[in-house]
Amino acid sequence: MSVANNPLDSDSVSVQPEGDDTVQIVNPPPRPQLPSSIETVWDHPLVEIITEPLTNGLLKEKKSWKCLAVGCGIKRSGLNTTKCLAHGSRDAQFCHEVHIKPCNGSATVEEIKLFASLMNKKRCKKEAVKRGNDLVDDDIKSSQSVVSAGILVKKPRGGGGFASANSSLSRNMNEEGGSPAVGRQIDVLSAFDKSTIDGCNSADLDAAIAQMVYCKALSFSFGECPYFKRVLEVARSAPRGYKPPTRNTLSGPMLDLAYSTQLLRDLEELLIDADIFGLAMFGDAATIHKCPLVNMFASSFKAPAILINIIDCTTRLLEGQKKDGTFISSLFLPVMESLDQLKDKVDILFFDGGSNFQLAGRIIQARFPRVTVVHGLEHVLSLVFEDIAKVPVVKVSHCISFCLVCVPQVY
Repeated sequence: MSVANNPLDSDSVSVQPEGDDTVQIVNPPPRPQLPSSIETVWDHPLVEIITEPLTNGLLKEKKSWKCLAVGCGIKRSGLNTTKCLAHGSRDAQFCHEVHIKPCNGSATVEEIKLFASLMNKKRCKKEAVKRGNDLVDDDIKSSQSVVSAGILVKKPRGGGGFASANSSLSRNMNEEGGSPAVGRQIDVLSAFDKSTIDGCNSADLDAAIAQMVYCKALSFSFGECPYFKRVLEVARSAPRGYKPPTRNTLSGPMLDLAYSTQLLRDLEELLIDADIFGLAMFGDAATIHKCPLVNMFASSFKAPAILINIIDCTTRLLEGQKKDGTFISSLFLPVMESLDQLKDKVDILFFDGGSNFQLAGRIIQARFPRVTVVHGLEHVLSLVFEDIAKVPVVKVSHCISFCLVCVPQVY
């Protein structure tokens, strides 16, 4: 048997047995060169992002990640950075905390160290953020306690509730760096009462609300908002250790759920007595912060105005197409057909005088013979008064009127 092999520059080993058959064994390709450092775990050569298109209409695509280590091949939906780091670093405790199995595939020491170094950076950043949040929390509590103490001073509790200003308890508090805003120390009964919402703790809650209004530049009528009052009612029965949703949760799944839920409720209200009084549709195109949009509204006897959808036309314009009449009619027709399958409810369309919208109106009239397309005069009047407001004399008088009349109503 003869073996031909070049160890310096060869991708295969050729084995020649005594017969005529030749067996060629191909070695696996060399591993790619590792970078010295990576910014995210998705830049790691052993991690692959998989994008799958969806056709259910809810989302455009679904993303998942896969471990490319030989012998592993684990695949998880979503792009969870923490779980991917824990899996690649093979830290058993960390994997147990985030509920994922450690990688059992073959990987070099350098590849595992790359995961571990990125995981340590993530932990250090998380700890630094936590320390910063703790400092902010301490500062907020300190400032609110001073305000709360001032509120309690303005609302004395009759003949009791506070220890004497000359008592040893008050002196010890002041000497040890207690709050200088109050010269009296709260007694035992008031301290017990302070642990309930109905007691002195209302002052702490008032101070916390005031600080939030000032810090976030909210309206002074925020405390009268029914939604905020509902938050306080639900918070009384919230579990211990509850944490509010993050900005990613609020701007993602919760926003989608709130929109779909409210839209279904609005559509149900829109269709009440629609077979008697009919439905109206109206919309317009606008470019806001360089984003081309088309809005779509509906109206009925029970629902004066309901926002159906706001369509982002950026992709269409990038393809070199326009917001022409055919495109606009293709946005309105599916909605109208879903609301009025028998084509006997929608009877009027309000569009502006643009040629594209007027063409869209004629296309829709061909599909819905009962529909009458009219000009939305409110849009034209809006443009007229916008031009009038640019006159210097009108502009100055308008600003003065706004400051004297509108601003006090806000507060």
